[in-house]
Amino acid sequence: MAVSLVGLMMFLALFALVVVAAGFGISKLGARPSLDHERLDLLRDVLDRLADAEARLDELADNAARLAELEERADVAERVLADVRARKEVPPGGR
Repeated sequence: MAVSLVGLMMFLALFALVVVAAGFGISKLGARPSLDHERLDLLRDVLDRLADAEARLDELADNAARLAELEERADVAERVLADVRARKEVPPGGR
């Protein structure tokens, strides 16, 4: 009876060791690197700044299109005025 009790104790000790080792390994596999609050705040700040920069770029693209249209209109007006001066005519309705 004494031999079987020692064998049983050794088996239980080995089983407990295997369970603890397996539990430790599983917990390490499922662990994800955590971000602290400071890094999360920094990441949110960077994302906010990126969104602001994208909005400003969109606004600049719109302004560039408007500027191109105004330049085209100014060129047309200059050509019309040059043509009128060349012909020395007064435009309709003008004095």
